[in-house]
Amino acid sequence: MNFNYSNKGKKIKKNINEEIKWLSAILIGYLIISQLILFNGHIPSSSMVDTLQVKDRVLSNRLAYIVNQPKRSDVVVFFHPDQPNKHLIKRIIGLPGEVIRGNNGIVYINNQPLDEPYLLGSMIGSFGPIKIPINSYFMMGDNRNFSADARVWKQPFVYKDNLIAKAMFVYYPIFKKLP
Repeated sequence: MNFNYSNKGKKIKKNINEEIKWLSAILIGYLIISQLILFNGHIPSSSMVDTLQVKDRVLSNRLAYIVNQPKRSDVVVFFHPDQPNKHLIKRIIGLPGEVIRGNNGIVYINNQPLDEPYLLGSMIGSFGPIKIPINSYFMMGDNRNFSADARVWKQPFVYKDNLIAKAMFVYYPIFKKLP
């Protein structure tokens, strides 16, 4: 009996090469999407409760602010102003050129009380008034009494260039679109 193993070996090698090509294409696609389009993050603290829970996994859009301007109440991922290698996720409260202050649990923008339906409770303490520079934003967590945010940072403003992505939705443990 004479068996021809060379054709079988060539077929297996061809199949392996095809698998490697597909896996490489998938990996390259993933890297492009994760580095240029989407930001995948997790929530390590309770600073954004009730909007985001500890251990939530959040998908954010890196392209959101290429055409559009950031808006008040957007939930965003950004570089920490005092620790540039650290990412944070908070809500935009103050916009460029505005004067922000907090008093008796209420945030005021240009002396007008801010409606914040996403808050769980009232903020303890006061801050400001603070004028927000051009191309800068004032960030706060939704769980105000447990959030280390712009009220306590050495550099209280996040520059537009330091915004990474706009949070879109929680995908784990349950799917939830963010307002």
